[in-house]
Amino acid sequence: MRWATALEQALHTLRRVRRAFVHSSDSASLRNPAYAERLAQAYRDARANPLWAPLETVLSKAGGAVDPAQLSFD
Repeated sequence: MRWATALEQALHTLRRVRRAFVHSSDSASLRNPAYAERLAQAYRDARANPLWAPLETVLSKAGGAVDPAQLSFD
């Protein structure tokens, strides 16, 4: 899969999850299996992208580091 296509898919996934949250009549949670699996796949695809490592480095230097436990969607 081309990286641009993977990026586009990841962005569409985030949009779909966001839209589902906004229109949810119940309290939405990322722990909900429907959301968690979508995000897990987008995260796996993003990590396969050759730009992931440099992006992660830049974000961590900018104070955007995330606890590794929060990155586990499996």
